[in-house]
Amino acid sequence: MRPLPALLPFLILTACGPPPPVSFPAEFQTGLAGSALYVSDRQAAAGVLDLSGEGAIDIRPVPPLSIPPLASLELEYGLRDSSGTAAGPELSYADSGAARGSFVLPLAGWNPEGRDSGPIRYAVPLLGDSLESLRIAPGEAPASGSPVLELKSLDIVPRWYGVERDGRGLRMSPFVFAIPQGIGIETPGEFAFPEGADLVIRSGGSVRWTAGGFLFERRSGGEDLVPSGFFSAASRVLVEGDDIESIRLVPARFRPFPQPIPLDPALILNYPPSSWRRGDYEVFRWDVFPSLLIFDTADYAAQDRLLKRLAFFVEKAGYQGRLMEDEEIAGQHGWNAHDYRAQDLARFFEAVRLAEFPLLPEERELEALLFDSGIMLKDGDRIVPGEGGLISISRESPSYLRSLFMAHEGFHGIFFIDEEFREYSRGRWENFPPAGRRFILSYFDYQHYDTANEYLVINEFMAHILQQPVSRAAGYFGETLASRIDASPWRRTVLPEKDEESGSWPVLAETFLAEAIAFDAYAARRWGLGAGRVHRISVRPEP
Repeated sequence: MRPLPALLPFLILTACGPPPPVSFPAEFQTGLAGSALYVSDRQAAAGVLDLSGEGAIDIRPVPPLSIPPLASLELEYGLRDSSGTAAGPELSYADSGAARGSFVLPLAGWNPEGRDSGPIRYAVPLLGDSLESLRIAPGEAPASGSPVLELKSLDIVPRWYGVERDGRGLRMSPFVFAIPQGIGIETPGEFAFPEGADLVIRSGGSVRWTAGGFLFERRSGGEDLVPSGFFSAASRVLVEGDDIESIRLVPARFRPFPQPIPLDPALILNYPPSSWRRGDYEVFRWDVFPSLLIFDTADYAAQDRLLKRLAFFVEKAGYQGRLMEDEEIAGQHGWNAHDYRAQDLARFFEAVRLAEFPLLPEERELEALLFDSGIMLKDGDRIVPGEGGLISISRESPSYLRSLFMAHEGFHGIFFIDEEFREYSRGRWENFPPAGRRFILSYFDYQHYDTANEYLVINEFMAHILQQPVSRAAGYFGETLASRIDASPWRRTVLPEKDEESGSWPVLAETFLAEAIAFDAYAARRWGLGAGRVHRISVRPEP
């Protein structure tokens, strides 16, 4: 917003007849170029309106002002002596066609004694493609006093709805209303964004909101973007919080497939498949770790077409470094969830290039996306690693496993890009008690991991510990996994003593619980995450 010197000096009125056209000053050419403005009288020329009288500020652009699509007229104004004001002034506009609009300008933001506590900027949505006239008139007569509105500036801005405070004061729009402990927005169909809206919320503390049948909650301050795919059919957003800094509905940003959509993992888990840009999979970018891509697939078959051959090349014991034909791996299981760092992705696709190995169309799409995202780079003809990696989950997994896989694969992704985390995990592994080490290595071998690959072992050790909340660690390792090893006569020798009464292995339970506590504290300290949780917000269907 550009301040208007001396209160609209371009609104000029002469004593006889209409004023001559006056060009806008240079500082207004971006927002209000192309017309001269006429006004109704000298007081209006000063941008001043006595709300206790019957006058008005009438502004007529000559020629009518051209308006870009999805625009708002933002007025900045202040108020003097508002103690007796019952209702705000009314703003109305018309274009050269049939579009009309009428709004009450809010008086919020000023203290009740009538002393001006700062200007307000109000963004009124415009209809049509031109502005022919604009009128600001008093509303209901005040009970006492002589309140005065002082217009400070006008501008054309991209359309948005909501409320926010910045260094210049309060900004808001129509269709905003108060709710207990929060704010709501409800947009009439006539003024809604035709291609959907993205919701952006910024708060200094905990905040919860409902939109499109979902309940979202964040327990700490920060900024979140909820894309239109979540509430394309909704016209109502309700936000509650202790320190709400801004709520904005803005036109949905269109990202052509396969440009990744940046989101929190909790939003990815719940993103409606009906909003996917492609039927068999969608691709996202982790909002706080942007070098990590997250693929969500419609089923395991779609995931296999993207990643199964890569899984055998990178991780499967006995297959590493080999490019497998489709027939060789057709009857074999890949993974239900995947994770790959930039180095291994580049190594795979470089091997493909050198061997001129035929790939599926989905694998070629993946290759192009990795180049576009900077995860792989070209060095002459060679394919070399860039920064980051990818993880993948599938809609075929039940919801409880999707959450577990997202945490497991998410921490793998952070491990790929964070050297300090890798060193911390290595230290925990090197000091891990021998009984726990023997057990988990046997389990990884049972799962067909290459246990000779220390990097892989440490990465999996960390991720298995962090994939569920601390409260589940003892039972998961001391009962669930231990029982699987116990079922194998030749593997059970790695198990410590079993407590027959409880059916558990207490040494393993205690050992892995201690590790879970340590890793959980580290994740909380470093990123505000925790065991079983790589998301900053929670999402569930609205009660």
